[in-house]
Parts: sequence; structure tokens; C-alpha cells
Amino acid sequence: MYPQRWIAPAVLILIWGVWGLMDLANLPTGGFDWGDSVILSVEPGGPAEKAGLREGDRILTMGGIPTDDLETLRRQPRTEIGDTRVLVVERTNEATGVTTTENIEITYSRLPGSERTLNVVAGVIGIVFLLSGMIVFVRAPTTPSLLFAIVGFGFATMLLPNPYIGSYGLRILTMNLFFVVFLTGFASLLHLLLVFPRRKKVMEIEIAGKLIYVPVVAFTLLGIVNFTVGLPPYIPTTFILGLIFVGYLALSLIALIHSFVTTPPQERAERGLNFMLAGVVVGVLPLTCMMVAGMFVRTDLIPGTDYLFLTLALIPVSFALALLKGTGASLQPT
Repeated sequence: MYPQRWIAPAVLILIWGVWGLMDLANLPTGGFDWGDSVILSVEPGGPAEKAGLREGDRILTMGGIPTDDLETLRRQPRTEIGDTRVLVVERTNEATGVTTTENIEITYSRLPGSERTLNVVAGVIGIVFLLSGMIVFVRAPTTPSLLFAIVGFGFATMLLPNPYIGSYGLRILTMNLFFVVFLTGFASLLHLLLVFPRRKKVMEIEIAGKLIYVPVVAFTLLGIVNFTVGLPPYIPTTFILGLIFVGYLALSLIALIHSFVTTPPQERAERGLNFMLAGVVVGVLPLTCMMVAGMFVRTDLIPGTDYLFLTLALIPVSFALALLKGTGASLQPT
């Protein structure tokens, strides 16, 4: 397969991401998060707080639409900056136990500069993933570099902000398509680490390569059924998806550690394994430390924690260096 054929989809993803980055200026915010009809958080100084919304309020309707009618809510066009939406909320006084119903008028404002910056930073990391994969594949078109390019596609589609699409059907179709690409990126990451720098014994099984992508196909079919006729409520799709992600990540890490441990020190340097493992450790360690710290303290009070994920950019860079350094007789050409 010629690498030039993969340039077109990479360019399309890049254009899509740049379009999404430009659309951030039009992204509105009400300054609150909700789930299961309950207000989970209210941004200090945001539109919702100014309107009097509180954490724990139960939303009965949004813009006249009951919150249990999620399908109708999803079909609504995006709120414009400056638009006002009326939320009918149910509130219980903790002291008296009296429940009252109130109308809260929220005027949506522009997304705060800090949040726009975070989206831009995430988009830049997505571009690093995308370009790292394509550069390596164009310079050294091999099976591992092709897999790395697919990893770049997957992570770029998730990290780059999506531009707003007015058509509900097209919006949902695009979202699901990109999610499948993202999931395929995780599967390709595992596949890559099972063939680089040497093929693992498990890959000697004839159907091993296909089995890696079975969860992706299964979840895609599940999504098609859900989109067309709907799934029964007892099928825990979120839980299943979580297991798939955790499984891919755990197996990928095991494969990388196995390669590092079973490869002699001199060969590790020759094949770029030192680059690869160092990039993963440095890229993930700050976020891991923050998650652990979050179990004991409020990490949102620590300056700079919002930008710790910047270290993730080291992962595609280190993989690119490793693949370019390790390109040789041990890699299978496509």
C-alpha cells in the first residue's frame, strides 16, 4: 500500500480539526454541567450562577422540553451566544425540607478564554499525533509505521475539536464515525506493539491480527443497532466500552514492557525502545500523579494542573523516533 494514498484522509482530518479550532470562538456556555436531570456543577461567575442556578437542582424542563426527552433535546440546534434559555428546576430547602419550583433564565455567553485555550492545546496534541504518524509512514512505509499512522488518525479525531454541524443526522453520523476511528486507533496501538520491534509469538496465530479488531467491529455493530432501532436499557454500553478501552490500554502496556524486558540493552537502543518507553512514562506519569493526588486533595486548586496533559504530546513523538530508528530488517514492509 502506497503511503501517498493515506495523505488525503490525513489532510481531511487536519482541515476538519482546523475548522473545529476556528469554531471555538462561536462555542457558547451556560456555565453548568448536568446529568440524570440534576445539576452536577455550576461554574463560579458563569451565566448559570448569575441566574441563580445551584448544584443539586433538579431540571424539569430546558427551553420547554422535559429533560427525560433526551432525543428531542439532542435534536435542538446549538444555542447561540447571547441566547436565553429558561430552565424549570425543582429545589429542596435542606433546612426546611420544602420543595419549590423555580424558573431560571440563563443567558449563554462565550466560552471562557481558559477553556478555549485548553481546547486549542488538545487540538495541537491531536495534530502532533496525526503528523507524527504520517511523517513516519511516508518516510518508512512499513507495517508498524502504517499502524502508527492509524493510531495518529484515531487520536487526532478525538483530540481535535469538532466544528458544529446543523443537521442532527449528519452530526450523529459524524460523531459515531469518528468514535469508531478513535477506537480503531486503540486497537492499532496494540497491534503495533505486538509487531514492533519483533513479532510476538501470539502473532504467529493466523487469525491473531484479526482478533485484535473484533471489539471494534462488535461495538460498531452495536452502535448501528442503537442508531437504527435502539438498544434495550439493560445493555450496559458505557460499561462495555470502558472494558474495551481498559483492555486495549492494559494489553498495549504489557506488550511494550515485554518487548523492553526481553530485548538486550544494546538492541533496545538500536530499535528505539528506550525512546518509546521513556515517552510513555513521561507522557502519562504527570496525569497519573494528578489522579492519585485527586484522591486526597482538590487538584483544581493547584496551579497548572489543567495543562498537565501537554506531556501526552511526548508519546507520538517518542513513538515516531523509535519507529524511524528501529526501521530495518526486523520490520515487515507493506
